[in-house]
Amino acid sequence: MLSGLGNLEKPAQMQIDPWVIAFGTNFLDPLPVDAPDCDPELSDWLLQRIERDLTATGAVFRRVDDERSGETVSIRFAFWILDLDRVKANIDFCWDVLAIQRYSELFEGSSDDLFDRAVMSRYHEIVYDAPDDPIGISACPACGSKRLKHSTFATEKDTYYSAKCLECGHLSSSC
Repeated sequence: MLSGLGNLEKPAQMQIDPWVIAFGTNFLDPLPVDAPDCDPELSDWLLQRIERDLTATGAVFRRVDDERSGETVSIRFAFWILDLDRVKANIDFCWDVLAIQRYSELFEGSSDDLFDRAVMSRYHEIVYDAPDDPIGISACPACGSKRLKHSTFATEKDTYYSAKCLECGHLSSSC
């Protein structure tokens, strides 16, 4: 596409410097009644909850690392698309924001691989978020549109399901 604009050269790599946010909690804070009693189950449970809460914000993010001491747990995420107010409003009460820094301030090298994996994770959250759908998709795998027309075709032996995107025409089926 850049070649169509004249003598512009394509950049060797897209230089993206995401924000890295560190979250932390300690086991002395009051936790919900359904929280596991001890570690490592408690740390795993807390980490799953914060990832669930961050996913609900629509942010594009990826876990960088986590640390567990038996009394505290902390985790860092890289964010490319971020509304910090929305993130802080959606996370469990027990998590605190400990630090916010640029990826390049913390790590050497590129974050491109991390970005690719964050995009793929977000893609799967959007497209394959339909547990009740026979095909298992809630959006078009080709363009992301949620405008799908579902069809069913039954034979004596089997029932076939399809979903056609009303925007790009992509067809997904169960056969």
